[in-house]
Amino acid sequence: MARPRSSTPETKKLLKSARNRRHYEKKKRLGAIRKRLTARGIARYREQVPGPLILSRNLSILNQDHLRALNGRLQAWGFVDDHATFVSDAEESVLPLLGKKDLLRKWVRAQEDWLEEGKSLLDGMRQVVGGTVLSELNPHEVGELFHSIMSTSYTVQYMMVGVEFALDKLGDV
Repeated sequence: MARPRSSTPETKKLLKSARNRRHYEKKKRLGAIRKRLTARGIARYREQVPGPLILSRNLSILNQDHLRALNGRLQAWGFVDDHATFVSDAEESVLPLLGKKDLLRKWVRAQEDWLEEGKSLLDGMRQVVGGTVLSELNPHEVGELFHSIMSTSYTVQYMMVGVEFALDKLGDV
């Protein structure tokens, strides 16, 4: 059975408009599906790698291991991305020790060791930026990694300043 031919210009125009609309809607649906799949894939990949520093599949095994180790050290150090939570937890940890000099001295020593580890973590992030990691990535991945390093280093410094401020408020213990 043959399709009837449209002979009038108005009919041709309506058919073309309907075809264009179907094509546009199909393209829009496919774009939305791709976007959801990409977002789900990125989220799933980030779930596999705990820690604030983003890893790329394009990195060599050595550099991936270095970033994983740095993420592990950050987690063990107590990295918290929520500033308000960190400040309140830090204040609550010292309150029970205020009348007990020996326990307070131990707490101060532990905080000083914690600060040294923070400095070491910042140095590790600096080494990532100065090392071979960035040369293995495309420009978009470099931007993502650099953003995660800058954001993480800012948070680490914020946490360290908070503890140093608390130590200064205690004075000589």
